[in-house]
Amino acid sequence: MLMVLLARYLPFKTNRWANVAAGLIMSAVEAASIFVGRPPPFYLVFAAIEIACTLLITWFAWTWKESQAVAIIGN
Repeated sequence: MLMVLLARYLPFKTNRWANVAAGLIMSAVEAASIFVGRPPPFYLVFAAIEIACTLLITWFAWTWKESQAVAIIGN
């Protein structure tokens, strides 16, 4: 929830790296949680979806260009 607010108010470069870091951290945490105990099958499915989504966020942040950010925000 904090990233939603930060994404709006941080400068472009800081925002980009914050999204990359948050995506990688969340992917790693979710991947590690799979190996704790024996998770039920539904958890594995939702964990895979979450990992895919956070890695997609990381990829979008990594390839995001400042000119695209200005066009979207309209500054």
